[in-house]
Amino acid sequence: GWLRLNSQRSGFEVIGERAEVVRRIFDGTLRGVGQHSLAETLNREGVPVFGRGKMWQRSYINKILGNPAVIGTFTPHRTERINGKRVRISTDPIQGYFPAIVEPETFERVAAMISARPPYVQSPVVNILAGLARCPICEATMTRVNKGYNPKGGKPYLVCTRAKVGAGCDY
Repeated sequence: GWLRLNSQRSGFEVIGERAEVVRRIFDGTLRGVGQHSLAETLNREGVPVFGRGKMWQRSYINKILGNPAVIGTFTPHRTERINGKRVRISTDPIQGYFPAIVEPETFERVAAMISARPPYVQSPVVNILAGLARCPICEATMTRVNKGYNPKGGKPYLVCTRAKVGAGCDY
């Protein structure tokens, strides 16, 4: 999302404003800002998303943080059929294939921080109506928020997905 093919189709050039967003994401992560908060900040500031999405999501922030292309590394894949399923198999990475926009030390520090976190465990769906509710203000889908099963957590509730990530709706 931060590179484009050059006019001769012989290499890549950096899209400056997008590269700056990627650097901001890495800097924020190193300062201890969480992926959800980073996405919310980018949405509140109106920073355009890189792809077809309508708003920044935690999952896209996570993909950027784990993408070795930011340090110039390309990881090609080959596809094989295993037990009737198509499976992508990584081959040897190619260093320096892309222009690097993040220092390798920064990428490694962020990777170490992410791997040290406990894995995200998605709670099982306990509502057969999940995904059906719509926000009465903006028509976005609603998502279930559960702050835990302790006395402070309270009961699960629904919130607008756009409001949750700061993308133009209110709680």
